[in-house]
Amino acid sequence: MTKLEKELACLCLRMASDQFSNHGCNDFPMDNTDEIWDLHEKIDDWAETEPEDRSTRPAGNKIYFYDWLLMNYLADMIEAEAEAE
Repeated sequence: MTKLEKELACLCLRMASDQFSNHGCNDFPMDNTDEIWDLHEKIDDWAETEPEDRSTRPAGNKIYFYDWLLMNYLADMIEAEAEAE
C-alpha cells in the first residue's frame, strides 16, 4: 500500500468505527486460535484496559472483539506504519 492508501484506509476505519460504536451489538467473532488471542491481548494493552476489565480466554471456539475497538486499533497500526515511511 502507498502512504496515501494507508491514510485513506485509516480514515475509512475511523469513520466506520464511529458508526459501528452506535450499533446495539458490537461483537466481532473470530476463531479461538493462539494468534487471535494474542491479538486480543495486544488490543487490551493498546487500549490500556484495566486488569480487572480484561477478559480471560474463552473455552469455546470463538473470541469476541468489539468491532469499533478493533477498527481503531488497526487504524493506529496502519497510521504508525505510514508515518514510519
